[in-house]
Formats: sequence, C-alpha cells, structure tokens
Amino acid sequence: MSDFMILDGTGTGRRAQVNTDNQLITKAKVEPYNTYISKQKGLAFSMSTGMLTTTTTEGLYMYFKNTDANNFHIQSIFMNWNGGSTNFDRPAWLSLYVGTYEPTANHTAGTVRNLNSGSGNTASIDYYIWDESSTGMTTAANGLYVSTSMLSQGIQEIGVDGALIVAQNVSVGILGDCAEIGELIIHITGYYES
Repeated sequence: MSDFMILDGTGTGRRAQVNTDNQLITKAKVEPYNTYISKQKGLAFSMSTGMLTTTTTEGLYMYFKNTDANNFHIQSIFMNWNGGSTNFDRPAWLSLYVGTYEPTANHTAGTVRNLNSGSGNTASIDYYIWDESSTGMTTAANGLYVSTSMLSQGIQEIGVDGALIVAQNVSVGILGDCAEIGELIIHITGYYES
C-alpha cells in the first residue's frame, strides 16, 4: 500500500498533517457571512428610523421595498425603547409584516447606508420612515403578519442571521403599538446575495 500525500500546491513541498483518526489537520479563518459581503463586495447595508416619539395608537413606523434583482437578507433588527415618558416601565410591541403596501401619507424618505465606508455601492431599496404626524404612516394594508416582539426598556436585537429574505419587489413594514408615549429607534442591517 502506498502512502497518500497532500501537498500545499504552491511548490514548497509542505505536506498536510493527518491525526491518528485519519482527520486532516487544518487551520481556517472564519468570519460571519455579512462581514465577508461587506468587506469583499460592499453589499451590506443599514436602515434606521432615528429617534421617533411614539403614540399610544398602533402605527406603521418603518417601510422598505427591495427593488433589486438580488435577494436582500435581513441580518439583524435592533429596537431601542425608553419604556415610556412617565413610568419608564411600559412595553412597546413591534410587529413585522411582508407585503405591506407603500405608504401614501405621514412619511419621509429614509437613507439606506452602506456598512463599508470605502464602497460606492448603493442599495436598490425604497425606504420610508414615519414623520411623527398622525399615529403612523398611512397604508392601504399591512400585509402578511410574520412576528411580534414585546420590548421593555432598553435595546433588543432580533438576530435572524440572514434567514429573513426579502425578494425583488417584496416590501417589509414594521408596525408599533406602545403602552405609553415614548422614544423608539428601529435599526435594520442586511446584505445582498452575491
């Protein structure tokens, strides 16, 4: 029986190491996929509402629609709630919908930011934020319900690690319902398939 040898392929003659269980000894640098996409492709982006003063009536706070041919993967959704303006211990509920109709009133265009400051790539996303008039953006329909999170005072991350995929011409809406008037920030990070 002849010995099987794996060489490094660069002409140095170095051989691969194998342990007693016949497993190849390797070393690898591992990084999250969104970090790779941001660093190598410049295709990771973020959207933030900035600070919103909420009402106690349910309203649409954030809306975006992916108009790119590539899928947009939501990496994380961060929500920060001060707990209310009086008691600071009142919850807020934020619900995620897909297929939300584009808002027709009470909104302002948001800016989608590239997470790689050295990249000139832009996102093909229509993005709107509630302008704090009325009780939320006006829309014909919320769309298909996905999930709800209840927030106590502080910051909460919903890490979906890219599993929440927004296909071309699909929209996402985030509705809020707060037990008390307070301050709220919603921040989303994600990346395009490459």
